[in-house]
Amino acid sequence: MTAFDPIISEVSSILGEQAGLSADTLVRNVLVAGATKDYSGGAAGRTALDAPMHNITYADFVKSVAILEAANALPVEGDNYVCIMHPHTYSTIMMDPTWVNLFVQEPSGGAMRSGYVGSILRCNLYVSSNAAEYVDGGVGSTTDVYSLLFIARESYGTVGMAGSFPNLMVDGQGTKALNGMTGMNVKPVTMIIKQLGSAGADDPLNQRATIGWKMSLQTAILNSAWLLDLEHVNIFSDD
Repeated sequence: MTAFDPIISEVSSILGEQAGLSADTLVRNVLVAGATKDYSGGAAGRTALDAPMHNITYADFVKSVAILEAANALPVEGDNYVCIMHPHTYSTIMMDPTWVNLFVQEPSGGAMRSGYVGSILRCNLYVSSNAAEYVDGGVGSTTDVYSLLFIARESYGTVGMAGSFPNLMVDGQGTKALNGMTGMNVKPVTMIIKQLGSAGADDPLNQRATIGWKMSLQTAILNSAWLLDLEHVNIFSDD
């Protein structure tokens, strides 16, 4: 008595990606707004960043790690902090010979879908196209500025409500306890499907069905000294 609906399957997949990107963007916006700011190349602020003069270098990365360590920031993954950068920044920093010589590449077979590419200077490095970018935010309002986030433990927090909290593993890759619940029995996003004709008199010919999603999510900065945003320019900033 049950039939597979290919339209619902396809649209649900698209909406799932949209929901994940939406949650990621909401958290990202709070982090970059509330983090301690620093600027590559010794620039005084975002509007002073000029490429290639202030392009991000290994020295900028070392300085950022030192700022966290001087603040006694707690590591997140093992003994390491988490760093999130844009692919344009990653391509720039990989041209720095000092960086390349010290960088530890993620071994083959790793979970590249997570964006993890390797580690350096007690930092686990993740690359994401959703890293913050300020178009024409630099000098002369013609230079693109990018964000490189350094995240320490307890620097920020996220909260939700009941079964719509989007921070639990539900894809079979593991479980994570939260208030006695595990990731395998908590839905991070509620998918809402209305069948044809469910609108009653407003859909007299049973022509309209809808699919949507909802979730509850709030993000707050807990300790801005343990969250550093290195605003910088790179080789793509003037393209």
